[in-house]
Amino acid sequence: MNAFDWMPQGFETIPADAKYVLCSYAAQLTHLREKFLFKYWEKVIFYKHPFPSPQFPKHIHNSEIFVEDNVMLFSIEALIAGFLDPYTHFPVGLYEIARVYGHSFKVNFTDAISGLSESDFEKISRKPWSWIHDGLGLDSVDPDGIAVVCFYLYPQEMEQVVPIVFERCAKEFGKHSTTLRHGYL
Repeated sequence: MNAFDWMPQGFETIPADAKYVLCSYAAQLTHLREKFLFKYWEKVIFYKHPFPSPQFPKHIHNSEIFVEDNVMLFSIEALIAGFLDPYTHFPVGLYEIARVYGHSFKVNFTDAISGLSESDFEKISRKPWSWIHDGLGLDSVDPDGIAVVCFYLYPQEMEQVVPIVFERCAKEFGKHSTTLRHGYL
């Protein structure tokens, strides 16, 4: 947990479980890498509730990464809810850590030819695309972050709907270790 510089906004002490959630996502994604730290991505800012930010001052939202400064921002409320019940509450922590992973290791899971569309996501998850927007509190969505969320939450469905994207995720994160906990091999 010392790899991150934890910064609370509007309160004194960050709950340890919020730190553990982010560290567990980071460990889950990087467990196959020899060099596993997110280079330059040390700053993590926590808010108790949804927040506006300099990048999105007119949007009250739950998470974001600010690429120019390599900063991650999270609402603790949304982070914990998405961790405890990711099938009900969009897992903002997994989504944003997946985005940081992509920036850190120069990895893309989707592209113009083999992407992940709104209808693909809806087929995979059986949830409306608005579930993502409602969870994030933002209109813009990173398809690579969504691909990783689908890989961890809906592996069977993802493999059927977008097999190329699934295989890219499996190659990067390990099909066996990732999908075992969902009863899928």
